[in-house]
Amino acid sequence: WITFNKPKESSSNPNELVEHGGFLMALGLNGQLATLGKLESFDYLIRGNDMISIGILLGTCAAKRGSMDILATKKVATQVEALLPSTATELPLSNTTQVAGLAGLGLLYQGTGHRQMAEVCLMELGRPPGPEMENCTDRESYSLSAGLALGMITLGKGDLLNKGSLSDLRLPETLYHHMVGGPRSPSVYRHRFRSPSSYQIQEGDTVNVDITSPGATLALGLMFFNSGNKTYANWMNAPDSQFLLEFVRPDFLMIRTLAKGLIMWDSILPNSAWIDSHVPSSIRPYCLRRPGDDISLPQNGPRGITGSIDYETINQAYCNIIAGAALAMGLRFAGSNNSQAFEVLHRITRRLLAISKRSVAELAGKATVEQTICVLVLS
Repeated sequence: WITFNKPKESSSNPNELVEHGGFLMALGLNGQLATLGKLESFDYLIRGNDMISIGILLGTCAAKRGSMDILATKKVATQVEALLPSTATELPLSNTTQVAGLAGLGLLYQGTGHRQMAEVCLMELGRPPGPEMENCTDRESYSLSAGLALGMITLGKGDLLNKGSLSDLRLPETLYHHMVGGPRSPSVYRHRFRSPSSYQIQEGDTVNVDITSPGATLALGLMFFNSGNKTYANWMNAPDSQFLLEFVRPDFLMIRTLAKGLIMWDSILPNSAWIDSHVPSSIRPYCLRRPGDDISLPQNGPRGITGSIDYETINQAYCNIIAGAALAMGLRFAGSNNSQAFEVLHRITRRLLAISKRSVAELAGKATVEQTICVLVLS
């Protein structure tokens, strides 16, 4: 029945292939794609259409989630360069298909702590750009997908694995290094990559956190999911001074706050105080304020410091921290019909909608405020 619904090769409507890719993924999410035969699956992948390949890879892995199925692993391996032997013939693999393959790998090995797959994902998360045009396009999505896959493979088993089979990989320290930056270790890449240098991109000898930080942050959050480990949760805290905030991209603060919520899962409370607790106390009086506003500073020093306050940095940080906390709350109470959580998120959304029409929104940037509103509505 599945193959009979396959679009004809001569189809002139490009949307048919996209729709069929979504159809295959939907079947996988319902657990029904596991009945698709081996030859039919590979026939889909051979066709080389990105949307259909993404649908079949994610659908198959979702249908066999956590099973470590060998045949499904082989399907993914044909589309992910990192899983192919170093002597294999170079294949013209699409970057988007490789991203989907890595995400599928995380689903297929979810919660298993499989060492080889964890190593592959860790390696790909921090993979440097290679010679020619290898790994030079859409690197952000590739690294994020590798981080999510690593988090899914070690889902909620961080403490157990880091004291046992994966202790020598030092996963938390390595991921933290990718999250905050620092010098790149050449030994990490010497086995897989013949030449870490690229003719197109010069990154130097430091980790490019713009590429690696989102994936590493979410990997840590998923690895220690619901562990309540305050050590790793404190790694996700927003910097507590304006000076340190300058060194962190505002959107990374949203991801870090979400990751902290994943780690402290049982500590999430459906009230405004829990969301506000993520905002550093040193910047709280200046959030959603304009220069010259009457700001009360309890025990924070003299009133005359307002002239040196960077309101743009503080307001952008505040919006992203609130968005991350709201998303964590939305995930925590998903499907629960919790009226308290709904009221809290609804109140913050209305407040930001009102602010978006005023000049104070321009301090954070209208794009930042709109993005925050979208995350709040989603939550």
